[in-house]
Amino acid sequence: RRQRQMCIRDSRMQYARYKDGLSKLMTDGYGKAKEYLQNVIRQFPSAEVMKTLEKIKKMEAEMK
Repeated sequence: RRQRQMCIRDSRMQYARYKDGLSKLMTDGYGKAKEYLQNVIRQFPSAEVMKTLEKIKKMEAEMK
């Protein structure tokens, strides 16, 4: 029983690290990309850039 509790606790800690990593990726990586793409859209309308921004928005919504 004690070993099972330790496994559950370890799994929760791994999941927390996973969520933290995803959050950091969204703010650092995707956040910068989103900002850059929004600037691109202001200067040059592009369907592909709009699709990419929509994908980023969907990923952000899934993270919440």
